[in-house]
Amino acid sequence: MKMPILKKTVNHYETFLRRAFKTAHDHKELWFLAFLASFAAGGSILLPVLRQMMQIRPATEFNAETVNNLLGSDSLATVLSKNLLTLGPSDLAIRISAGIILILAFVVMVIGAQHILVNAVWRAAKRQKKLTLAELFHEVHHLHFWRLIAANALVILSSLIVIGIGTLFVSYVLTDNVLLNYLVYLLVYAALLPVLLGINIVGMTAIIHLVREDATLPESYRFGVHMLRNHWLTTTELSILILFVNIFAFLAVLLIALVEIVLMMTVFYAVILSGSTILVSFVGALTAIIVLATIIAMSGFVVTFNYSAWIWMMRHLDRYHIQPVLHRAVQFATKPFMR
Repeated sequence: MKMPILKKTVNHYETFLRRAFKTAHDHKELWFLAFLASFAAGGSILLPVLRQMMQIRPATEFNAETVNNLLGSDSLATVLSKNLLTLGPSDLAIRISAGIILILAFVVMVIGAQHILVNAVWRAAKRQKKLTLAELFHEVHHLHFWRLIAANALVILSSLIVIGIGTLFVSYVLTDNVLLNYLVYLLVYAALLPVLLGINIVGMTAIIHLVREDATLPESYRFGVHMLRNHWLTTTELSILILFVNIFAFLAVLLIALVEIVLMMTVFYAVILSGSTILVSFVGALTAIIVLATIIAMSGFVVTFNYSAWIWMMRHLDRYHIQPVLHRAVQFATKPFMR
């Protein structure tokens, strides 16, 4: 085997990422919807998996004091909880009802944004006519909401079950031996990483298939399992590449936000010297708006990029097969010993 054959697979990934970047760049109107969709699934498979694995700890560490330390005595959740306890029955019922309505409205917005994002990116990948946001909204039906909610919920529930199993195992196995405990965590992470990765890959491909093929939930997950079974190494390699892009994007957002804050703080200091309280309030609000807009725009771009990368890969795998880089690299490295 020659190295150009290995390069061919690398070129496939490079093509997916380049086209995903172009799609995300050309569809700026999707960025805010992509930001909303990220609350359901951001398209970065390894990032949520790594976050989920960080939650594995002995069950004995979860208690009221731990939760209070995590939230903080002055956190929003703690303050709201204390305020709710001081309300009368009627006021409490009104507040809880309003909270439920707001949560449901937020879920509808997130799931609707996810549907529109997948639909728009898929149409862009197939070079179909670009629809306006209003036209994309008309393609969302109530049945899609229930299916997408169920598809996202299955990923979350399955991940929670796996994390729960890991937590129980760690709780029963950990000892006073620090070195042995490190070994236990290493084994648990090694065992659960492929499981959680598989769950999230199946979920991501199932969600995209559900939207584009108007498939039922079982059909979508059968497709997701099929993708994982036949292309598990290819999808894993793409997940790793997307993770690196997301890390780079996060650092870029952080740098841009810091530059904006420094520049605005310079202006803020000059305004303070002027003695105008109105200007101080205006500059403070303007700084917050600019930084928030930057975060939303960059986050939206990254999520659109993530979904686009998955969609470009899925479209390619519908017709062709990709031999993973790792597989080809192993073949290339071991070929001299196979003679």
